[in-house]
Amino acid sequence: MATNTNILISDNLETFSLVWLDINVNVIKENVTAQQELRSSINHIRTFETTEECEKYIRQSNQDRITFIVSDKFGQDIVPRIHDQPQITSIYVFCFNCSTHEQWTLKYRKVKNVSNQISDLISQIKGDRRRQKIEEPMPISVAERSSTEIDGGFLHYQLFLQILTQMDSIPSEKEELLELCRQTYYGNPSELRIIEEFEKDYHNDNALWWYTRESFVYRTLNKAFRTHNDNFLLLSRFLIRDIRDQLSREQLSLPIRVYRGQLMYPEELIVLQSSVGSLISMKSFLSTSMNRELARLC
Repeated sequence: MATNTNILISDNLETFSLVWLDINVNVIKENVTAQQELRSSINHIRTFETTEECEKYIRQSNQDRITFIVSDKFGQDIVPRIHDQPQITSIYVFCFNCSTHEQWTLKYRKVKNVSNQISDLISQIKGDRRRQKIEEPMPISVAERSSTEIDGGFLHYQLFLQILTQMDSIPSEKEELLELCRQTYYGNPSELRIIEEFEKDYHNDNALWWYTRESFVYRTLNKAFRTHNDNFLLLSRFLIRDIRDQLSREQLSLPIRVYRGQLMYPEELIVLQSSVGSLISMKSFLSTSMNRELARLC
């Protein structure tokens, strides 16, 4: 069964993205170069020259975690309106007169830096992105349960995942997935090299190694699970099946205790607190450690 990848290309296949609002964002060479450098940390970058289009995009991107760069021309106007959007994780103001803009940004906790040096912003964004690895949204699904029925959508997704791992392999599925990834990471040489390596070296016995490696594999697969991107999951079914099979082969006969560090956003904690008595299902594979202290640092 061939999958139409065109409907996926315009989407952000990862959880994290960067939005940059500046009238000169695609004009000044320094800004264009900065975009290329930032893609090594955040692949999906969207640029805007007007506040209206930018704000509309941010409000519609409620499945993402957004790093936001804004110029001094627009910052004081748009930051108050989008600051409390849960998808906004951090804001960086790029300006000429830092002292002026440092004052109004003091009351906005998500503003991480105000600078007139793009190199400073790049350095901090990269550092902050490394620390954000534990900020992936909680991959859970909650279903209300009554005495007579369970939510149909919840059951449908569980059934879909079960069928997915039982489907016969198609020779072209790996090639289709990698072609989609090449289009998604076009212009990102570091990730394209990993894609080429995956094409040459992947086999069903090293699926877990690939999933736990810092690469496009876990980032795209985790978001597809969390957002129910069924088309991407269909393309990835060989990988999902191989991970499941490898986990089954390596499963211990006796139970062990493992730990996972997970930073939770306030709205995610509220969901859990309000879900007592409901069914909660994890929507992706979870990386864990037998070392509790190590898990706290992840």
